[in-house]
Amino acid sequence: AILRTAQLAGLTSAQMGALKTDQVIALSTAQVRGLSVEQLNGLTTQALRQLETADIKALTPAQLLGLSSAQVFALATHQVAALDVAQLVVLDSEAVKALSTQQIQALSTALVNNLSSSQLSALSTAQLAALKTDQVTALSTSGLRGLAVSQLQALSTDKLALLSESQLTALSSEQISGLQTSQIAGLQTAQISQ
Repeated sequence: AILRTAQLAGLTSAQMGALKTDQVIALSTAQVRGLSVEQLNGLTTQALRQLETADIKALTPAQLLGLSSAQVFALATHQVAALDVAQLVVLDSEAVKALSTQQIQALSTALVNNLSSSQLSALSTAQLAALKTDQVTALSTSGLRGLAVSQLQALSTDKLALLSESQLTALSSEQISGLQTSQIAGLQTAQISQ
């Protein structure tokens, strides 16, 4: 027998936590979308990793907002890559900080461009250093303005040299003066002259 979506909606978070991996895999996308925040919180991190990409895409921003940092960290790289902008923007700083470097690298440039300044400022230096070159060039000017000097220092010289004029001019004098000498030396001539 198969539980209908309405029947599944009646399960408690503890009951959801009792679901086996194969049972979670068997959930339809409509059933996953119908789960409450409490029910999603009841899923183990191992069970959450079993959700299909379509299931992740179907999650509402409210459902994603309800995930714990441990659950966000447990998402597989392909699941993080499946997030859309509306889903990403609701993740709080703690959830973004919980992303592994592999998960960070899986973010599309559109997602990276839409990271808020508070989300970007929550990233560790390891997470920032892991950004791919196309992700660095996609960073928003407001997001760059919110980075600490130590975070900017985590960007490799070649990545920093790829920043556009608008990205560089968005940086404060304090941020620029805090760059390492190798980063300054790596800037292109066009980035230095006006």
